[in-house]
Formats: sequence, C-alpha cells, structure tokens
Amino acid sequence: MPQKNEHQRSRFELASLLYHVLAFLAGLLLRLVFGLRIKKEPRIRELEGPVLVIGNHPSFLDPMIMASALQPRRIRFLTSRSFFKNPLIGAFLYLLGAIPITQFGSDIKAIKSILRWLKRGGTVALYPEGQRSIDGCLQPVDETIAKLIKKADCPVVLVMEHGAYLTWPRWARAVFRIGRIQVSTRLLFTKEELHGLTTDVIFKRMMEAMAYNDYEWQRQNKKTFYYKTLMPAKGMDRVCHQCPACEKELAMKSASHTITCRFCGNQGRVLQTGFIHQDKDQMQTMNNESKSYKSQKVWSDVAKWHHWQLDYLKQQMIQPFFKRSFPATLSFSCGSGKKKKIKGILTLTAQDLYFYEKDNPNDPVLLVPIANRTGIRVSLGRYIDFVSGKFVYRFRTEPGRAVIILSDIIQAKNETACLQSFFKY
Repeated sequence: MPQKNEHQRSRFELASLLYHVLAFLAGLLLRLVFGLRIKKEPRIRELEGPVLVIGNHPSFLDPMIMASALQPRRIRFLTSRSFFKNPLIGAFLYLLGAIPITQFGSDIKAIKSILRWLKRGGTVALYPEGQRSIDGCLQPVDETIAKLIKKADCPVVLVMEHGAYLTWPRWARAVFRIGRIQVSTRLLFTKEELHGLTTDVIFKRMMEAMAYNDYEWQRQNKKTFYYKTLMPAKGMDRVCHQCPACEKELAMKSASHTITCRFCGNQGRVLQTGFIHQDKDQMQTMNNESKSYKSQKVWSDVAKWHHWQLDYLKQQMIQPFFKRSFPATLSFSCGSGKKKKIKGILTLTAQDLYFYEKDNPNDPVLLVPIANRTGIRVSLGRYIDFVSGKFVYRFRTEPGRAVIILSDIIQAKNETACLQSFFKY
C-alpha cells in the first residue's frame, strides 16, 4: 500500500509539473502570436482552497487562455469524451487531469468527479455553453449549470475573452490566422453569496455576466482589429449559408475574400477586420446589367447573419407542415460496443427528429423529440451529434453544410419555447 501511494504521489507531481510548464509555454505563445492581454481582479489572487471556474467559449484556444489567465493555479478542465477515444490524446488528457464528460447529456460520473476534486481543494473549469460559439455570441446554456454551482459550494471565477472568436472562429478554414485577444477575470460569486441565492438567481446573474458578442465588442471599443490571413472568408458559408437577397438555403459559397450566392449572385467581401461589406464592383456590374441591386444584401457580420437565419426558421416553423430533410448516415454504438452505420434520410419537423432507412421510408429507425434541448454538438460542415438517453447518435448529412440548419432548428425551437414560457408567467 505505501508503494502504491508513493507511485500515485509521483504521478501527481509529474502531472502537476507538466501542466505548469505547458501553461507557461502556452501563455508565452499566446502573448507573442496573439498579443494576449489579461486583466485580473486582485481578489482572485487571494483565493485559497476549491474554486470553480467558468468562461465563455469562442475559440479552441480557450483552455490555453484560461490556464494562462489563472496561473499559478492548476486547473482540471471538463473535456468532451470524444477526445478520449484517441488513445494517445486520451492518455495525454488524463495525465493533465482532464475530466471526461458527455456533452449535452446527463453525466453523473463527471459531476461526481468535479465535486470530489473540489472537495480536495482543487480547481475545476467548465464552459457552460458546452461547445465553441458558432457566431461569436453566447450560445444556449443549460440551467442545470446553476444547480452544479450551488452544489459546488465554493467561489466561482469568471473568465471572459474578447477577440478570440474574431481571431479564430470555428468555421474558419484558413491554415493560419493571427489576431488580438483580451481577457478579463473576476470573482463572480463568493461562497457566502451562494448560500443566500436560489438557483434561478444564480443562473440569471451568470447569464448576464457571460453575455458577449465579439463583433459588437469590436464596434464599441473601436479596436483596430485585423487578421493576418490570406483567406478571411474561407469557410464562412458553413454558418452563413442562406442568401439574404433571394432567401434560398445552402446558397452561399465562400472563397478567400468573398461570400457569394450561387443562385442570384449576391456577394459580400470579408475584410481583414472580420466585417462583411457589399462588394461595390459587383453592385456596379449588376447595375450595368439592368438588375436591381436594391435587392442585393449582406449582413455586416456573422452574428447578425446567423441570427437572421434563426429568425427566418422561427417564422417557417410556425407553418403546419414544416420540415427539413437530408440524406444522412447514422452511426451509433450498439450494446456490444460495436459501431453500427445506417444510410437513410434525416428529417426534422418543428417537434421531432426522424431517421428513416433508405429502403424503408415509412417506419422510422429513430424518433426523438427536439424540445428541451439547450444544445447539440456540431462539427460544422461534417456531422451533428444527438444525445438521447445513454446513446450518442451521429449524423453525417449530404451536403455536410446542412448540419447548421439542423442545429438551428433545434435552437430556434427551444428559444421559442423559452419565450412562450416567459410570457405565460
């Protein structure tokens, strides 16, 4: 037994050393490449014992940014179980102390791990959005996060990033992008404050504190923000798929600097600031061809474009026979652990998700309600994961870009339900 304890202690010390070395190197790299600037509230330095850290999730750089912002604290991050499926990556994450969790599903094991580490006086970090922001704004958040905060019974620190989405949005397909990132950290709740707050109040205050829009932040702060990339628009059509002029879905295609409708020719030019402008050369060409360019329109940024698409879907979903259908391949793990793949048709109505086999269009293989879901795991342009019970169903659609429509239908459904509930009471 003493030998076992000694081995565990040595392993912990090695993991701790590795974490601090990597956090230091990450901070150095972020400052050199992305001009990282951190504003830290003095009270955070005085905290001792367990701390729960939450933050917005605009970029895949977020864990490195958070680790740098809260040095010398060693943080254990909640990480999607999908990353642990790769043996090498999984072993590395376990060594760093990452806690695996099933996104957008009930994961009692992960919650117990969080509470156990906090009880030992450790620091745990989680991103309430559950996935990186699609459009540079706060994504839907599950209200159960407030219950976890209440249960944790320890100080809560908030880490907010600005510029990280503009620097490297999840839709970007450019190999290398450089921008400017600013971070602020503050004590959101003290342990004593939490004792006197209900979960509803905790959730409301958390959402107010976490609200962000990277594009509006740039406008209000008048930052001279820029990228160093040759392809500022590449991949933007994976989010901004619908044409604001002709309103056709999956219509836009992006090149290095432009995003263009393949049906009506409506075009926008993406600047190094990240904003989208109507292409003046194209407008003049259309005027010369006697076409009305009054109908030509692009939204000025990805957030406005995406929110317009969501509003459009909400109006469409009121119609009695609303649905969107796409060819797809369904894959999921069977009871034996083996993966099963089925080709068929994926259909979303305003109420339910259906999946039919290709040769049997009358009897659905899967039927799941889409209400009461705060988020869906999406790999833009590739697949969408749908958690139901103990199973994770993965759909690869044709075309791949259709996953943003499916994700938006579920978000629009639940935003409408929340609004109806608000006016009811």
